[in-house]
Parts: sequence; C-alpha cells; structure tokens
Amino acid sequence: MTMPTVGQPPDDPLIEIILRLPPISGRRRVRLVCRRWRDAVDDNDLAPEISTARPKPLASLRQFACATTARVFDDLAGKGRGGTRKIHLSDGGGEIVGTCNGLICLWRGDNIVVVNPVTARAFLCRCRMGQPGPERLSFAYHPLTGEYKIVHLLAVVVAVYTKKGRDAAADMVVAKVLTLGDASSTWREITAPMSMSVLTSIGAFVDGVTYWVTKDKRIVSLDHEHDKRVTCVKPLPPAAIAIMMKRCHWRLTEVAGKLGIAITSYQNTTSNVEVWVLEGARSKLTWSHRYTVEGLQHGQNIAWPHFAYGENILTINNRGLYCLLYTHWLWPHKNRRSVARANMETDMVVEKFAEVNCPKMFSYVETTEPVNLYREMHR
Repeated sequence: MTMPTVGQPPDDPLIEIILRLPPISGRRRVRLVCRRWRDAVDDNDLAPEISTARPKPLASLRQFACATTARVFDDLAGKGRGGTRKIHLSDGGGEIVGTCNGLICLWRGDNIVVVNPVTARAFLCRCRMGQPGPERLSFAYHPLTGEYKIVHLLAVVVAVYTKKGRDAAADMVVAKVLTLGDASSTWREITAPMSMSVLTSIGAFVDGVTYWVTKDKRIVSLDHEHDKRVTCVKPLPPAAIAIMMKRCHWRLTEVAGKLGIAITSYQNTTSNVEVWVLEGARSKLTWSHRYTVEGLQHGQNIAWPHFAYGENILTINNRGLYCLLYTHWLWPHKNRRSVARANMETDMVVEKFAEVNCPKMFSYVETTEPVNLYREMHR
C-alpha cells in the first residue's frame, strides 16, 4: 500500500468514511470536496444510488378521513398485477405533496411529515402554515447543498398607490421556503415581482428548482441553492404556443430529470398530448419537442404529476365508479419524434382503482436515505 501524502488520509479509511455517509445527500456532497474524493466515490461504486436506480410509479390514493395510501408498481412491462404492492406511509393520515430521493412528504394541515418507507423512519415538522392545500406545496431538494425544503406558494392581493391615492389592487406571489432540520423552523419569504403572479398552483420541481406559471402564461422559477429571487424561464417556441392557443389544457411536469410541459389538445372524441422539454446547459437552455401521445379517449388523461417512466407513458381513464391505469410504449417515429398511440383494446391495464377520484402518480426510488440529519422519530 502506498503511503499517503501529508494531509491525505489513506484510501481504505476514506472509503470507510464514505460508506458511513447518507447514500444520497452525504456522498453527493463529498464528491464536491476535491478530485481525489470524487474518484474515490465513483471508482468504488459508491455513487449515490439514486443516480442508477430506475424510478417507479407510486400511486397516491385519497381515502376517507383525509388518510392516504400508496401503492408502488415494480414492473410496468410485466403481465398481470403481481408487480403492485402497498406501502405504509405514516400513522395519522395526510396527503402526499411530493417525493425526493426515496423520501415521501405528507401534508397534515399545520404539520409536514417526511417518511422513508424502507427504513421505517419519519420526521415531523410543526410549521403552522395555515390551510394552503397540497396543490400549493412543493417538496424540494438541492443536490449541491443537500438540503430538503418545503415551498408554500401564496397569492396575495396588494394595493397599488399613485400620486392620486389608492388606484387599484394587484396580485403578488410570495414563496415561503422552510428548510427541514433548521433549528429555527422559520419560513423564509421570497416575493416575486408583481407581474409574476401565480396561475393556479405549483407546476413542477426539477433538479433543485421549483417552477410555476403566471397569469400571462410565463414560466418562472425559484432556484433553491440560495432561495434569493424568482426569475423567468426561456419562452416556449412558437410551435408550442400555437398549440396552446387552441382548445387545450397544459401543465408543467418532470420528464427524465428535466422540466417538461405537456399540452393536451382536444378533438371531437379523442385528444392528443404534445410534450416539450427544456434541456441543455443552464446558460443555453432550449425547448425541444420530446414526443407525442395520440388517440386518448374521452375521460382518459395522462397521469399527474408524473406520467413518464423511461419508455412508458401512464394514462388514467376515469370510468365514474372506478379508474383504470394504462401503460403505453413510445415508438420511434420517422421524423425522430417518439409517438405513443393509445389503443383501449391492446394497451395494458396496469391497475384498476376502486376509488372514484383519480390517483396522483409520483416518481419514486427506494433508498436508505435518512429522513433528516438533525432529528428523527420512529413511526
């Protein structure tokens, strides 16, 4: 064994130290220390397990008394329903806000609960946020800082004054951010410019950034590395805007680790979905058309908030008394776009839900990531 230079620990103790760190937040931050530490993580297959694990669909089912159950789908391509299993979230009810690195965030009115079903650990945060509803909450994680955060998006009305006095009222967005594990347990407020008012709800969380849509159909973002200001995202291309001007519904989502927008255009008896993705370096981001989902029937929509899992697209058909979850495979098209054509007779039914309300679908990876580095409690 070669002797280490002054100030450097030997290789074996370094690897032992890395093995004792959290698999995602700890090892990912260790890679940023120096080149040697990065190589120790990568060369010994100690890279964060989240980077190689394939995300699985997780269905959030709203039950009576505000309780929520969850089911994980292990194999979308398999036959039958043997690949579906129920997981226990946390005692006391709640509704799923989001998932990050195998952790699941639940909303319980004034409380936030973060749970890892694999390790059976939960973290309870009493944050007194009022009654925002889960549609205005986001569960965020920044890969560089390793911090988990809750984002509460508020639309407030403010008075506008001129020299003549009060002139009118205008909408303004306040993004409240709570860092989990922070000893102060206080919300930081980031006020967006008055023109960046929220449309309906938080759109998506992707790679350390929360996105939402303004009333004038602009996409804006809040980067959680510093939580300093709200900025505008590169405008959509004319081709996407032209589709949005028609009879359609659209929503932000996450597609393969990138920000995506899915635009559903309605025909007489069917509907199509065009998916665009923002990709490239941060200084040269561009929107590109990713794929098309064709031939959706009345009552059938792509799953929300996550519908893309590798080469599989999930749709949900609400039959009134129950819901059917379908999987569709993407096929290469002659113009280099991937196309999924919905066929109610041949497409595979992954699951039949007895609940009347459509389940929410989240992207989930099972890991042993600790719930929080500061304090934990057994469920």
